Amino acid sequence: MLEEINRAVSEVFLGGRFESRPLYLVLDNQGREQLATSLNVGPHEVEDVCCREVSKHLKKQGDPYSNFEYELFAWSLRRRKGYPPFTALLFVLSHAAEQMVSDGQFTAGNYYDRLSALVNVAPGRLSQHGRSTEQFWKSFNSWLADNDFAFGRPTARAINSNRYVGIPMSQAIVREADRQRFHLMFDKYGFTNTDDVSETEIEQYISTWIRSTQPTKQLKEAWKKTELRSRICEAAIAELEDWQAEDTATSGSSGSGISRLSLALGLRHDFLGRSAALYFGKEQSLESIALGMDGSGELELSNTTYAAFATLEPRSSIPLSRCLLHGLELDQDGEPAYKWHGRPAIPLSRSDQGYWSEVSRVSLGVEHLVLVRDDSKIRGAIEGALEEAAAPGYTLATPAQLKGLPPGWVLYEKVVIKRALSELKGFESVLSPVGEAASLRLEGGIKLGRGIYHRWLPPTVQLESTKPGVSVVAWEGSSPDGPELCSQESGSSAVELDLSDCIPESGNVYLEGRAGKTPVASASLLFRSADRPRPLDRQARSIVEYTGVQQAIVGRTDSTIAVRGLLIRKPGTGDYDLGILDSFRDLPAPPQRLDENEEAGPGAPVVARSSEAIESIKGLSVDEVMELPCAVRGLHRLKFAPVPPGTPQYAPVDVECLDCDITYLHRRKPAAKAGARRSSARRSVPQSSNVGSSIAKREINHDLWLDGACFLGAGSAAVFETFAASSGVDPWRAGPVLRDFTLLGHLDVETGPTHRARNWSASPPVLSHTGNGTAVLSGFRSKSLIEQLHENVVKAGGELQLESLANHPSIVRVFGLDEEALAEAIGEVRDPHGRTIAVVSNAGPDILSFLADRASLVEMFRPVSLGKGIPVQRYDPHFNKWRNADQVQGQGAYRVSEAGTSYVYVTASGKAFSGPHELVKVAAARGSGTRLHAYDPETRQFSSRLGCEPIGLLGRALVSCRGQLPPTNDGLSIFKDVPPGVAAGVLHHLYNGELPG
Repeated sequence: MLEEINRAVSEVFLGGRFESRPLYLVLDNQGREQLATSLNVGPHEVEDVCCREVSKHLKKQGDPYSNFEYELFAWSLRRRKGYPPFTALLFVLSHAAEQMVSDGQFTAGNYYDRLSALVNVAPGRLSQHGRSTEQFWKSFNSWLADNDFAFGRPTARAINSNRYVGIPMSQAIVREADRQRFHLMFDKYGFTNTDDVSETEIEQYISTWIRSTQPTKQLKEAWKKTELRSRICEAAIAELEDWQAEDTATSGSSGSGISRLSLALGLRHDFLGRSAALYFGKEQSLESIALGMDGSGELELSNTTYAAFATLEPRSSIPLSRCLLHGLELDQDGEPAYKWHGRPAIPLSRSDQGYWSEVSRVSLGVEHLVLVRDDSKIRGAIEGALEEAAAPGYTLATPAQLKGLPPGWVLYEKVVIKRALSELKGFESVLSPVGEAASLRLEGGIKLGRGIYHRWLPPTVQLESTKPGVSVVAWEGSSPDGPELCSQESGSSAVELDLSDCIPESGNVYLEGRAGKTPVASASLLFRSADRPRPLDRQARSIVEYTGVQQAIVGRTDSTIAVRGLLIRKPGTGDYDLGILDSFRDLPAPPQRLDENEEAGPGAPVVARSSEAIESIKGLSVDEVMELPCAVRGLHRLKFAPVPPGTPQYAPVDVECLDCDITYLHRRKPAAKAGARRSSARRSVPQSSNVGSSIAKREINHDLWLDGACFLGAGSAAVFETFAASSGVDPWRAGPVLRDFTLLGHLDVETGPTHRARNWSASPPVLSHTGNGTAVLSGFRSKSLIEQLHENVVKAGGELQLESLANHPSIVRVFGLDEEALAEAIGEVRDPHGRTIAVVSNAGPDILSFLADRASLVEMFRPVSLGKGIPVQRYDPHFNKWRNADQVQGQGAYRVSEAGTSYVYVTASGKAFSGPHELVKVAAARGSGTRLHAYDPETRQFSSRLGCEPIGLLGRALVSCRGQLPPTNDGLSIFKDVPPGVAAGVLHHLYNGELPG
């Protein structure tokens, strides 16, 4: 029975609900209902049932936990596979702490009395052997880390001097009722859907909010214990993430049914400069949602631009300047559904995916952008605050300098706030950080997931405080109990620790920041690579397989007809007429050279010309002005909350606007010295630089990205946007890399309705013969796998080489072994998943044979309805360029700014169909009798105009012939060593395949 209880409890806590989230072993209502169903008991009985069965397994003599110690030993011998066999025990220990917290009595004696009553063991014996429980908590934490936080992040750490009571207490301080009350605090202080708050910042909010009537009595009592505050802050941040992810938000004490939107700003760098784009949206991935807005008709909320941030489109239909001031309200099926509050000064911080997302206010020591209404009073307040509190180096961009900024708004860049403001007057409050205590920041590195970084390129740890004497220490494991790895201290208020030389073999690192000798911040990090990949998805729920040219499914079906990488299940038997090659012998270069980067991604965004007038209050009466939103009139009416007796002198206080219902938290400071107050005189701010070529040319480490993808095994397109942001390049460059990895057979990608990559999975490892005794490795790879290959190939008399090319992952080539000899040489080689490496020949012909009866072009187009007045460009097949057009008119290919940047083919009958930009161009070329591709049988080279390369499995078939991406020259992509049969098959599908009519 205990085994059944342990499995049921493990499923509740470790069954996927808490992936990469802090894990607490106490039940919420959802978990209690799930556990009751599993045990076939009532929800009110689950704790009693679990305690009773755990009690039966406790020994009545000596150490009560010795039976569980045996289970731990046996589990360790099984290499800790499966759930820990003592999860139920830890749950019971936490449940005892939860009851103690309910009493508000935080003493060891009270804990053991509670535990004794639950398990029927004398409290004295439980106390005597309390140290035995620590091994279970340590093993549990270690197991969570070794599983890459897939089951949750460890939170079990002692919170007081009594370690064996302090650890279970750490699980139970914040109860479900407390977590729900946190939502009221988030609403009160205007938190956004994209706020990223540190523990030191959330502590300031809680310290003020805890004095109100909203928190529970138990939480108030716990907050009085200084040693418990860090755990309460940790729980509040975890709840903030849940609150941000909810489809609906709470308002007051009941749900309003209205979801919050946030503002995002994307910067695009190219060889000519920079441009900016503003988006209203929500930080999540979702299916397209149709919404309505007064005066703007139908809008769509979907992931048309970013994989992790759903944007409201078409942007050209949104009066951006007005919405920034007046706010935005949207309805779904006639009911209010989404809302965004207008703000005259909007700080934004860089997200993990590279765009800049709105935050409620700035954080100390972090770079921000600040979008500000171009009003003299508002800009004066902002610039005065920047002069007082910001580090030198911030700059100013206007719409004339930065294309894409709305009229009537300016953007302050490189804003790093170093201290809180001495006084609060109004709009500049967003520039006054709440927390002034130390906080850990991670800069650089390649991020693989929350708290997970690539071990080849770890981040730098930074700690900044307002007081001198800080340090950072790193230990191996998930607590400061492990071996110390490295440390750095400074006599100043800032310190930086480089982790490059102190990553342990386990890859598990616990960081602690200290001000003097007092710990002020901590973090658990994992460092991983493909040498230690995440386990394969045994149920194949995330596996991507191709069933057509670009048609793919996620989650393997019973069908045996599919393609993964260069492995083809059940190839076809179709052949292609080589006579088609006679019509494609020559392809002259375009008369005008095309910039090679024009079609690198989905294409530069089509920007609408704004006709919005700058809103003014001139000529209005005082009463009329006061009726306007605060953001429009440039004035708040602020009310400072009374400070209860006994409040520390400089504790934060609430500041509420009587008109716009916004509440700020103001951290009071000592009176400024003479001459130290903010100057009312405006000083000129240096203009922002608009040079983008240096970022556009920044190199990408393709081997690092590919290794990271192989570690993860599968994911969404947002993973590659995170790689791009970590590498300091624009998010749009993630798409081309993902496409290239797909063409090379390393990854398989599923596209969504907008024809952009949505999900991907790493392909199985394959050595594919390309002729002349040469084979190329595709699919999964790791350093250890390549080392094994090298050793076995050399023993068999062959040679392995790593070929480095620009903008290309290293090519692993094997020479000197035919297919049979190679298969024998590597027969014992296994990748980290335990898989053998398949050896294949004729991958290109096999793919074309597979596609003989499964390559419908029509299925890759979908009918669309184009709105009027949207920005549009028409494709010129002769010059291979997009040209501005007044409207969609006549048969051809168009690039339109509707629901993101979309590519549309309009038929001779006037019907419109969206499709991949490469196929849309081919459709237009066929309609005009133009050729975009050619094949030379003598050189065996297949040529394609840039941006028109064959997509999906057609492109993979061409690339597999040589095992590398096509080089470019004079506006052409050149695929080499292509057999005539492969070229004929690709041209047949492109130029004879059925188009939508």
